[in-house]
Amino acid sequence: MKLRLLSLVFIFAAAFSLRAEQFRFSHTAGDQYRIVTSVEEDVFINGMYSHSADILNRVAVEVLDDREGSGLIRAVFQVSERASGVTTAYQWSEEYVSEFWRSPLGFYDIDRQYIMPTVRHVPAFPERSLAPGDRWTSEAEEVHDFSANFLMTEPLRFPVMVSYIYEKDEEINGQDMAVIGIQYSVFHRTGYPLTGLAQDLKPV
Repeated sequence: MKLRLLSLVFIFAAAFSLRAEQFRFSHTAGDQYRIVTSVEEDVFINGMYSHSADILNRVAVEVLDDREGSGLIRAVFQVSERASGVTTAYQWSEEYVSEFWRSPLGFYDIDRQYIMPTVRHVPAFPERSLAPGDRWTSEAEEVHDFSANFLMTEPLRFPVMVSYIYEKDEEINGQDMAVIGIQYSVFHRTGYPLTGLAQDLKPV
């Protein structure tokens, strides 16, 4: 069982005017960029606090191909983790390589062999034009690799419904930006039995 509330804010470059805007991902073969994110989390097992962790994600992205607005993306994910009270330095954890097509609206076409990215189809945009204050919803997916924690041979996959709001237009570092808030909660029952046996521990 997993209970979580995520509240994210994405900022996108936009050409502002008084009319509504259409938001789309733009893909050009040869484009390269990097993404750095950090996560602070508290870990509970069967309702009991286990530890806190800081997770640092570094992602190197390259657009290998572009067709009709969609892009074939190759991404290398480097994940480092630091557990509270254990060390002050980040410890190298995992590196994942992934390839997938992303549509202009933000939806992925990705093979089941790939574990990363954990969250897919976020953000995703509607076909219609949007103005500040507009809201929309779209289904996304989370994929989690529990092979190390629970010796599971298959990643755990489940859908999530995401709520979006086009919050406002804002100038940041001399560039016009659109601020988009993203929120979703997760409560998913996996179907694994609660056995109580350490050798058969599974997320329920």
